[in-house]
Amino acid sequence: MKTERKIVQMVFCTADSVTGANIPEAPDEGPAKLRQAAKLVESTAYASAGEHPTSVVSQLIMAAANLERLAQFLERKGEHP
Repeated sequence: MKTERKIVQMVFCTADSVTGANIPEAPDEGPAKLRQAAKLVESTAYASAGEHPTSVVSQLIMAAANLERLAQFLERKGEHP
């Protein structure tokens, strides 16, 4: 799915530039990559909790949860066994 791939690429590029980390690529497709992105966003949220307003941290946590839900949805639909 092109849309999900673009979302994940954006998350990884942003995380690379924000954290300065060289984030390794996840497996090529779908749910695994979305889950890795979700973990990265969640980790970033908790790491920045003292530096940013709680509303920003909350939005990051919600974004991570949405990425995880999307991965679950794709698995249920059988897109990526």
